[in-house]
Amino acid sequence: PAAILIEAIKILHSQLQWNLMVMLALPNAPTPEEVENLAKLNNEFMNILGFYLEQGHEQLKELREAAYISTCDLLLDFSPALIKDSPLSKYDRSTCLEPLIYLGNDEIFHQLTIFVQIRCFSDDSLNLEGDNVNFLNATENACLTEDEKIAKCLERQHENRSLLTGLCKLIIYRRIPMEYSSIIFANYLRTFANFSDIIRH
Repeated sequence: PAAILIEAIKILHSQLQWNLMVMLALPNAPTPEEVENLAKLNNEFMNILGFYLEQGHEQLKELREAAYISTCDLLLDFSPALIKDSPLSKYDRSTCLEPLIYLGNDEIFHQLTIFVQIRCFSDDSLNLEGDNVNFLNATENACLTEDEKIAKCLERQHENRSLLTGLCKLIIYRRIPMEYSSIIFANYLRTFANFSDIIRH
């Protein structure tokens, strides 16, 4: 079931981040084998996340969201910044951590922008007012009170802002090519009220 896969993504995501933090805090440089093993785990996990991002079935939308969040975070964690000098580092990172850098590929960048287009910029996501809220199912629209619908809409808008911020960070830190920002600027005026502050800054 999707719920089990979502929990597995969260666990593996946290484990990779923890292993990376432990490696960065070592008093001595890790062995090539340790670096290679962590890089392999991250590469394999990113391939799995890419597969989940491609799934278009409506019932897997929460799984796609979990894959999107983990992908954005790990692209930042396993970036070229790993090998830069740091006052906190106790060894020369540039000589041993380069295999950990994950550059990504056009396919995964494309899937990230498609996710944002559907989740944040689609008409269903932007229609957060009125009696029939598009992102709610028929039962929810019929049974929820007006106040409950408003609460759901505010929660959804907060989630969408957080998800869009994930892609914007990747662009700001040059983890994905600038060309992939076109989806954001193409929707800037249409979504000005919801996202203008995020896009501007």
